[in-house]
Amino acid sequence: MSAPKALYLTTAKGAFTVGVAPIRKPGPGKLLVKIHATALNPADWIRHALDIMIDKYPTILGEDLSGTVEELGEGVTNFEVGDRVITEATFNVSEGASFQQYALATANLTAKVRRYSRLALLSFEEAASIPLGITTAAIGLYSKVGGAGLFPPWEEGGRGLYRGKPIVVFGVASSVGQFGVW
Repeated sequence: MSAPKALYLTTAKGAFTVGVAPIRKPGPGKLLVKIHATALNPADWIRHALDIMIDKYPTILGEDLSGTVEELGEGVTNFEVGDRVITEATFNVSEGASFQQYALATANLTAKVRRYSRLALLSFEEAASIPLGITTAAIGLYSKVGGAGLFPPWEEGGRGLYRGKPIVVFGVASSVGQFGVW
């Protein structure tokens, strides 16, 4: 097996270079994910172009990914090796960034692509475009600070709470707007 690769940013606003990346062991609450596809998120080019939210160099960027679980960290019980997943990276943490072949993912920020779900109809490439966009839409709808403050459907009593009630989503032509009505 050849050494796994990553796309490194070695200097502020500099050029990207391909290099070898270690395969890390997942700690408690983490998953090791073999990346099958990554999406180019606006956050990626903005961080690079403006040199923001990057604490040190070299670094690995990339926010959105899809892949398969390779290894489980301690305490992770709702995933199995081989599960197909989508997840987003944590800003400023190269170990979880998506511009590499293997990444560490936070289990409670990772979604399993169940065999008979709508997500299962998507290719790895299509699925990789979902994580940060849907998170941004959820924050906009459900956050009490800076969002609409709606009661979230994943909490007790939230599912179906707004069924049949109108809502206006501005910017619905964007990916985040699409997830607001999904």
